[in-house]
Amino acid sequence: PSRKIVQAIMLIRLPEVPNAALTENRRRGMHYRQYAKVLQEEKEKFYLLLLQERPSVAFSGRVDLSYRFHFKDRRMRDRDGLAQRLKVVQDLMGQPKGKDSTYKLGIIVDDSDKYINLWSILPTVYGASAEMLEIEITGLEEGVQ
Repeated sequence: PSRKIVQAIMLIRLPEVPNAALTENRRRGMHYRQYAKVLQEEKEKFYLLLLQERPSVAFSGRVDLSYRFHFKDRRMRDRDGLAQRLKVVQDLMGQPKGKDSTYKLGIIVDDSDKYINLWSILPTVYGASAEMLEIEITGLEEGVQ
């Protein structure tokens, strides 16, 4: 089979948002074992959610990543706190490599600056009918033809 590389935009909709316990404000005073447990639970949960939504193609180079949170309530959140909640999700999207290959899906090459052009959190949707995290990825996509 031949490989085809095209400019693409992918939208992934996950039916949950990462736990607020992943933010520095909530983590303060939490025992490190308790935090490690929360982190592992979130990693496993979002691995399965991303696995269900995973495309049959992968981005082969630099990408732009945009995230949008949807919350049922109208309580305002800081973007810096939302950014801390995204780390667990973004780490899962990279290529498997080394000892931490178990929870890598290969949607993007890597989540380092070398492979991310633009990283943004779009304005949050408050009063939504359901909590959700939208991930938009733009870049060169490689697929099998």
